[in-house]
Amino acid sequence: MSDEKRFLLRLSQDLYDQISELAQKDHRSVNSYIVNLLDQQLPVNNFEDRHVLKQIINGATLDLVNNLILINGIYYRFKTDNNDRIDSTANYCIVATDGNLLTLQKI
Repeated sequence: MSDEKRFLLRLSQDLYDQISELAQKDHRSVNSYIVNLLDQQLPVNNFEDRHVLKQIINGATLDLVNNLILINGIYYRFKTDNNDRIDSTANYCIVATDGNLLTLQKI
């Protein structure tokens, strides 16, 4: 059984269209996009979110052989938000955490 709560949400057609367009650009369903937006607005409550999220990382510091990065004395696995290869000359922002897996976005 799912622990998700379902409910009806009423939106104007114009707002729905705007969200739908943004969701499509983000490769998400409208529902997933709205849930992600709401989730981002909740208070941060875990170590990674408090101490790692939104840090800027230089691509040259990433261990591309083992897909690891050392941050604050802790090794984390990483992936990019769009599954592109890492550009060692670029900078990345940590945009999400999931346990010891960090999601990086090229900036």
